[in-house]
Amino acid sequence: MHSKLEEIRIEEFDLSLSSMRLMNYDRALGIERSMKIHGQLQPVIARLYEGGIQLIDGFKRLYAAETLLMDCLECRLFEVDECQAKVMLLSYNRTNQSMEVWEEAMILKSLLEGGELDQRRLAKVVGHSPSWVSRRLSLISKVDEEVTADIKMGVLSSRHARALMRLPRGNQSEVARVIKQYGLSSRLSNRLVDIYLSKESEEDQRRLLENPDELLWYQMELR
Repeated sequence: MHSKLEEIRIEEFDLSLSSMRLMNYDRALGIERSMKIHGQLQPVIARLYEGGIQLIDGFKRLYAAETLLMDCLECRLFEVDECQAKVMLLSYNRTNQSMEVWEEAMILKSLLEGGELDQRRLAKVVGHSPSWVSRRLSLISKVDEEVTADIKMGVLSSRHARALMRLPRGNQSEVARVIKQYGLSSRLSNRLVDIYLSKESEEDQRRLLENPDELLWYQMELR
């Protein structure tokens, strides 16, 4: 695949693909600190198209560059279509496993919405099994919109989403509230869902969420 290396002014980048990435403040700060000391160590990846230059990989480097008042970034430019760009977005983050399951799911969903691929063909295009694709699409389709917003903002993780998707959509946000309030790990979030589902009445479920003593005792036993 042909590419060329150029210096691109930061304001020239189209950041539309950033909607499929999640906020990770710790990682972003780490990249900012590294760039402050060492400068840009790796070029960002983008594609040339009629509307301009669409950034594919390197969003955190770009945000760091803005904070550090840098004018330009070294960029490797490819001439690919948007479908190929989304596949590249998956592949560039596969080796260092820097992409969350939720991000993978959003990219896969976006590729399917183009209407040119079914799940089996999509699996072949992205280099994964059909079951890998199916699991991720299932995750994103079963999660409540309010929970989805928390995941996109980095308040909840993909692992939290896996626990919450075991619940009906109408119950997910109230259980998510307890997860956020107590800063529960994914393991404890799964435990909370287990206890919630074991309750025989809505009243018992409500009491658990108002005063999750059972879960907190379990947390203490793990220490």
